[in-house]
Amino acid sequence: MENKYFRKKIETREVAESDASQKSIEEIYLGKFESQSFKKRPLAQRVFVYSLATVLFLGLVAIGFWIYLKSANKPQIQEKPSIALATESLLEKDNSITEQKENSSQKEEIKGDELTAKKSPAELKVTVLNGGVVSGGAGKMKEALVEKGYEKAEADNAMARNHPGEVVYYSDEFSLSAKTLAEAMKELYPNIEIKEAQSTEEKSADLVVIMGK
Repeated sequence: MENKYFRKKIETREVAESDASQKSIEEIYLGKFESQSFKKRPLAQRVFVYSLATVLFLGLVAIGFWIYLKSANKPQIQEKPSIALATESLLEKDNSITEQKENSSQKEEIKGDELTAKKSPAELKVTVLNGGVVSGGAGKMKEALVEKGYEKAEADNAMARNHPGEVVYYSDEFSLSAKTLAEAMKELYPNIEIKEAQSTEEKSADLVVIMGK
């Protein structure tokens, strides 16, 4: 009798443990902390929810992995050595200084042209000097200049009579005016030249034209 009693007790205990084990497995699979309302839903719905959550999680993992691969495949820009960077910086500074000097010299060159632009041919004082040409040659050029708009043109004799050819001498800022006058006279005097004034005679007017042999 005692053996039967103990055997039945052991069987009852084993059944209880088996039920508890099945309940524990169900709690682990469905979530131990589920709300009571969710637990009351049919098993098929709960399985569908968990399956959907699993798919979303795997999708996020896949997207993260794809982003990682994309960033890993980007070509990496190699940093230049510090010496190379320093050399490049010095070259850039040298080029900048050179450009500044060139711009400065160009501005100085065109400074006279900008000032000249303020004077029209009618305002320029032009003197034509006979430096060896036949008598009346300077007067002939003076008349031609007046016809071209140089209303203040005058004719006179040079101190020396051995000047070669026709030369337009300009003072200070009148280089552009000298070029303009020479171009206007090219038709009559194709060999006319332009030079910067040096002597007092050559600087006696804004533009001095000496006509030589």
